[in-house]
Amino acid sequence: MIRSLFVICVTLIALAVGFVIYTFWSAGQFRTIEPHFAGVCRAVQGITGAEDIVIAPGGEVAIISGDDRRAQMRGEAIKGGLYLYALDQPNAEPIRLDDGLGDDFHPHGIDLWVGPDGKARLFVVNHPEAGAEGTGYRHTVELFAFEDRKLRHLKTITGPSLISPNDIAATGPESFYATNDHGNPMGLLRLAEEYLQLPLSNVVRYDHGTFRIVADDLAYANGIALSKDGAEVYVAATVGRKINVYRRLADGGLRPAREYDAGTGVDNISVDSDGALWVAGHPQLLSFVGHSFNGNKLSPSEILELKKGASGAFVRDQVFLDAGDRLSGASVAVRDGTRLLVGAVFETRFLDCRLP
Repeated sequence: MIRSLFVICVTLIALAVGFVIYTFWSAGQFRTIEPHFAGVCRAVQGITGAEDIVIAPGGEVAIISGDDRRAQMRGEAIKGGLYLYALDQPNAEPIRLDDGLGDDFHPHGIDLWVGPDGKARLFVVNHPEAGAEGTGYRHTVELFAFEDRKLRHLKTITGPSLISPNDIAATGPESFYATNDHGNPMGLLRLAEEYLQLPLSNVVRYDHGTFRIVADDLAYANGIALSKDGAEVYVAATVGRKINVYRRLADGGLRPAREYDAGTGVDNISVDSDGALWVAGHPQLLSFVGHSFNGNKLSPSEILELKKGASGAFVRDQVFLDAGDRLSGASVAVRDGTRLLVGAVFETRFLDCRLP
């Protein structure tokens, strides 16, 4: 009996140790970080938590989504904001845009859609503390018109399918794909989902006033973007350290096409004018978790450029790698010409870089 209990205890300890080692390995904690970047960067102050960035057609201005997430975690929510950053002005500083909303505005992922007539619509994932007023739903998507470098709020979109929305990819004046980075709302099930690395997140499609799930079984669905020709959708699986590629169907549904092992905790994905993917990632995910609670703890940042080769497979170029000294927890990289803007989830600055 004693021998049997001993064997059981040793087995359980071995399994626990093995799980811890696997968790550290899968999170990239054993990875060596050798910082490099061939270009030059200017740190731009004025936005806390510049989590997502889009560049308007023409490359003259960028719109940046910012929110103080650590303040929220402390129960001291401060209104987030959308900011205009003029790329056509030297040493520009971000200017807060009037969003036409109240104080309970906490933007997350954003995307800009421009129609054939040149009219631009900005889609913004929002996490209001009080939820969507009068609906009983927690999260929203805010739709704005973007004209003459100004925003005009058009409508609020919400529904039970927005469980934990993270990023958004616009497909029309009032249609989009959005990622839910969790399959469960706040609570014990959500914690289990995170620490057991359960693939329960999904992608939802909104069109003509209705939501439906179009992709699921993802390990923390995060950034989402459309290919340049609109035929494919790229979805980041942060915990899975992958990019899932889907073919778009005629009815807006998604069909799995292939997976790409990015080797990093993929955050947001952007597509440049040449069709290349620019991927911001967290090479050491557990370091990012520590950084989320304590700004003094650095989290490495990685930027990848992925181009399609002749076979259709991605050809990878690691453009930027930093131990977190220059920028911790990079969440997005957008490129226009030789300009590269890099945002982060918690930092009080973003980077305006020039590629060589």
